Amino acid sequence: MNDTDLELLARYTRQHTEDAFSEIVRRHVAFVYSAALRQVRSTQLAEEVTQSVFIDLARQAAMLKPNTVLTAWLYQVTRRTAIDVIRREVNRQAREQIATEMNTLKTDPAEWTHIEPLLDEAMHTLEDTDRAAVLLRYFENKSLKEVGTALGSSENAAQKRLSRAIERLRDFFAKHGIKVGESALAVFISANAVQSAPVGLMAAVSAAAALTGIHVLTTSTAAVGKTIAITAMHKALIAAVLVAVPLATTIVGQHRSNKTLGEENALLRARTHELADLEGLRAENQRLAQLQTDANELARLRKDQTELLRLRGEVGLLRRQIVEAAQKEAQRTREAAKTVNPPGQAQGELPAGSFRFIDSEVERVLPIYAEIAGLELELSPAAAARVAGAKFTLESDRSMTRAEAAALFEQALREQDGLDVRRSAPGRATVLFDQALVIKRVNPK
Repeated sequence: MNDTDLELLARYTRQHTEDAFSEIVRRHVAFVYSAALRQVRSTQLAEEVTQSVFIDLARQAAMLKPNTVLTAWLYQVTRRTAIDVIRREVNRQAREQIATEMNTLKTDPAEWTHIEPLLDEAMHTLEDTDRAAVLLRYFENKSLKEVGTALGSSENAAQKRLSRAIERLRDFFAKHGIKVGESALAVFISANAVQSAPVGLMAAVSAAAALTGIHVLTTSTAAVGKTIAITAMHKALIAAVLVAVPLATTIVGQHRSNKTLGEENALLRARTHELADLEGLRAENQRLAQLQTDANELARLRKDQTELLRLRGEVGLLRRQIVEAAQKEAQRTREAAKTVNPPGQAQGELPAGSFRFIDSEVERVLPIYAEIAGLELELSPAAAARVAGAKFTLESDRSMTRAEAAALFEQALREQDGLDVRRSAPGRATVLFDQALVIKRVNPK
């Protein structure tokens, strides 16, 4: 197809012709894939970025301005998409790393045996509000929001209070020779501080409480029916307890199973909170690393700017030296021309032996030729490139006129260096370069 990118897009937008869009993909898919690969450094991710870019193009084709350069648009979208993919991958890898670290943090029964005897004493050293926060968060596995609500504070304030309390507990254990990290201590407490009650305890406690309540109730009845009422009620209660014990056993078993699940959920919640904290720290580390990278880049740019200024100074110095050298060369040429016609010699005639150039630089020979021929020379770009570094050889041991000398110069320049002098106006000439003019290296006499 000979249609332009925008014409193909317009046809795709109006007629929904897939061949037009396929042609755009064919033209630019390698460009987009290569740009993505340079940034994401993964062939799989580069393919994902490429697909996303062309999907964006299909969605936004109708919104592109008529003067849009599609290549530039694709490049910008590729860069933006690649940055998003890189951020997503970094976050995913960070989460996986944190999860790996959390999985390695297992509750060690031997470690808990050292913590358990001192836990209540350590809890007693906390302030009342801090102690309540730890009990709600790690003993009853309440969320930070629930802890903050119970303490009449915000979720953020509850988190800070818990961090401060755990730090104090850790210091207490450290003073008693038990070294444990804050995260590990929180996990130990969440997993082990509350154990399942023995089977039947709940039924026994409930029965005892019921008996106590009934006993208190019956003390308010009349003295005459007191013994009969208590006896009847005791009989009914005993029968109810006998019926309720099997049911209570079943309920306790169910409660214990639920308690086990609750403990596992509490452990998972604790690890989730620790994961969130670690992820926050990693994000802060990444931000600080980016700041350091920006600072290094700024220092490099400043260094490059200093180097650029130094190079500019050196270039200016070299230019002045070149100008001074050219001025000196012109002065030498003018002085040499003054000796062309010494006293007693015919006007316009050059003395014998006036020319002796052996592998001289053409850049130095051309001003001498111009002085002899009385011309103002102008070099074409090709001739200027040829003159740089070219050599010139010419020797003469006889007297000759300026015209003869100029012709001799021109012949040598053509045959040795391919330079052809074309007179464009009176007193002016242009030097052209033609490789075909070069014949051989000669030393004309």
